Amino acid sequence: MMKSTKKNKKKHSLLFFCILIFTGFVLLFLVVFAIGIYLGFQTHSGVQINNQITTLLKQTGADSCSLKRTRFTPWRGLQVDSLYISAPVNNELYVKSHIDTLGIRYDIKTVLKYVYQYRKTIIESAFSRDFTTAPVNKKVLVSEILPLIDNVHAKGKIVEFTNRTTGETYTIDKFVLNTKTSGLFNPQRSGHIESETLRYGKWFLQKAVTEFQLKGDSISVNVRRASFLKGYLTLDAWIGVSPMRIKTLDIKGDSLSIDEYCAIRKKYMGNISGIADLSMSFENSPIIPDSLRGKGRLTMRNVLLKDLPVQKALVNLIGFPQLANTPFDSIRTDYTLQPEMQFRSVMIGAGPVLHFTSTGPIYLDGRLEQQINGKLTKEFVETLPGIISESMEKTPDNGRKFKCRIYGSIDHPKMSLSKESLQKAFMGAFDSVRKSIEEVFK
Repeated sequence: MMKSTKKNKKKHSLLFFCILIFTGFVLLFLVVFAIGIYLGFQTHSGVQINNQITTLLKQTGADSCSLKRTRFTPWRGLQVDSLYISAPVNNELYVKSHIDTLGIRYDIKTVLKYVYQYRKTIIESAFSRDFTTAPVNKKVLVSEILPLIDNVHAKGKIVEFTNRTTGETYTIDKFVLNTKTSGLFNPQRSGHIESETLRYGKWFLQKAVTEFQLKGDSISVNVRRASFLKGYLTLDAWIGVSPMRIKTLDIKGDSLSIDEYCAIRKKYMGNISGIADLSMSFENSPIIPDSLRGKGRLTMRNVLLKDLPVQKALVNLIGFPQLANTPFDSIRTDYTLQPEMQFRSVMIGAGPVLHFTSTGPIYLDGRLEQQINGKLTKEFVETLPGIISESMEKTPDNGRKFKCRIYGSIDHPKMSLSKESLQKAFMGAFDSVRKSIEEVFK
């Protein structure tokens, strides 16, 4: 009986000891778990974290980068202050930026799955002193790490993209960027950029708000009412990224200053002035100049043309030096953009002196081939000498009409009258002279 009691006591003691150890492990796990949760909500910063972020950026493609301070909250996200970075985007584009603050928020569940998947690599990287080998390559960064990010907020001074082939620059000045990811089964990234100035070479948009959305291999871009050429511009585009191509692109301009346009181009300043409205739609095509297709309309209002090469050629052809300084109420141009950057246009102008219709191609390099049907208004004809007015064909409203061809280039145009206009000019002048002689001998 005594032996049985001793055995039971030993069993109870062993059981109690096992329960105690198990409880200790559970409590230890709970303590560690609680500490992990607690530390996960704490913000960590310091030189070591700064160096780790800088090294990661360089390993994943940045040529150079520096930052002032990093604040890392494991369960919430990352914030970087005063980040300078320069890196190649692809074989053509290179980017430089100065970001005052960069905040990144991510989905902790997705991040934990990623950490578990790459736990071995992450642990080795954390304890390794060898920073020459990237823990993740650029492809993994883009395809697997970036999708973990839920929200991005950035405020900065400048982002500059440079085309290394052409040397052209695209610049965003004084910007605020916000992005978010939405959708459970098919997540999509969207956001908007508010910028003081968007620059492309000599051209710039001011106070622009650009909305964008990434979906698969495409991106939609919408530029709201931005200041441009003292007027306003809107843009709505759907762009394929791989390969780069236009799916849809609509551009609209309202009350654009023609004077400002000439000043930026440093061409025809003082020769043309007025206000213009623009609309243009591009068709589905690769983003290659010779492959672009589209159509649009340009309407100029309250236009004054003065001593343009085309006007000088017209004055030399039919006389009337008054045509070297010609006002128009409106000039409307409907055009289509065809391959090899050829614009086929129908231009209609109306003013107190001259009405005209001009049709034919105009090339981006300045070459043109236009057929012009012109009409001098009755009010203008009444100011002309009889021998001149009689040398032109009359219109039903007692104006005078002519036909001519213009060819060569916009800067050095050539003009020739149509056969009908030449015959009428000769016969009209002959009849006028004959009438004058008859008046003398009456």
